[in-house]
Formats: sequence, structure tokens, C-alpha cells
Amino acid sequence: VFYSGFNLILVLIATALVTFVEPAAFGAGTTEIQAYINGTAIPKILRFKTLAVKTIGITCIISSDLFVGKLGPSVALGAGLAAGLSQGFRSKRITKFLHRILPSKLIEWFDLTLVRNDRQKREFVCCGASAGVGAAFNAPVAGVLYSLEGIGSGWNSELTWRTFLASVVCVFILRLISTGISSSADSGLFELWIRSDYRPTYSFLE
Repeated sequence: VFYSGFNLILVLIATALVTFVEPAAFGAGTTEIQAYINGTAIPKILRFKTLAVKTIGITCIISSDLFVGKLGPSVALGAGLAAGLSQGFRSKRITKFLHRILPSKLIEWFDLTLVRNDRQKREFVCCGASAGVGAAFNAPVAGVLYSLEGIGSGWNSELTWRTFLASVVCVFILRLISTGISSSADSGLFELWIRSDYRPTYSFLE
């Protein structure tokens, strides 16, 4: 009874957040992100408030032992973070800071200071969605293929490399973090490189 009541409280928290705080955070978010990348403007779908409500809601839902997949939330969260970064690049202060810490060729290749129109912002969101999928499944190539086949209608070689690099960096950081916080020998970045008998383990639900 205690566990059922606790799970019910978590579900009610997630439901209240979506109902009263930000209704745009409903659902997995995959369809909305796909529509946005293909040119359909959906109000409030990529705002920080929506991202925060979706993050807290997904955490509560997963903690309540409900059946929730990883694909939809990872796409929505990655796309939301990328949209926030693309807005930040419009600031002159951030542009000057990027020129100080990053090589000019890297900035030119990634167009970090040229996110000025909606098309470039959609491409940035596509990179974020690809990174989210790669981090969710520990598979950078899967993130690129999902962005290519699942949510994007137009494609080019530059965007392919950008989504791949975003996915690789995201998965690398995730594995690096799991190395530091996990006590399991089969998780983390360095165990994956050192152990020749590495075999990923999955639960029945996964």
C-alpha cells in the first residue's frame, strides 16, 4: 500500500505540472519535434519552461514504475537544450566568448555564431535530438540514423557530420560521468575500453 500510494503521488505531481503549469509539455514530444524540424511552428514547444516541466514529469513517471520509453523524452530534452543554445548564440557577449575559447575554424565549421534564422535553428535542434537519442541508447550512429530517417525531411553532408559529432560527444560525456558515479564493473567509459570481455546487460523491460 505504501509503494502504491507513493507511486500515485508521483503520477499526480507529473499530471499537475502538465495540466496547470505548462500544457505544451504533454506527450513524448517526438511528433512535435518532428513537426518543428520540418517547418511547422508549434508555440511553446521548445521553451525552457516546457523543458523543465517535461524533465520533472518524466523523472516522476519513471520513478513511479510506469511503462515509459526512452526515445520520446530523450528527443524532446535534447532538442529543447539545443534550441536554448541556439538562442544564446545570438548574444554578442556569447559570440565574443566563443571566439576566445574555440578555434576560428571550429566556429566557422559549426556556424556557432551564425544561428540567425529559423532554418539554422532547426538544424541545431536536429543535432540536439540526435544527441538525445545517442545518449539514451549509447549509440551515436543510431542518433544520426534516427534524425535522418525519423524526424528530418531534408539532409546534407554537413548536417550529417554535425549530428554525428553531437551524438559522439554526448555519449562520451555520459560514459565518462557513469565511470565516476557507478560501482559496477560493466558500466562507464574506461571499463568499456579496458575490458575485452565487456557484455552489456539489460533488464527484461529494456
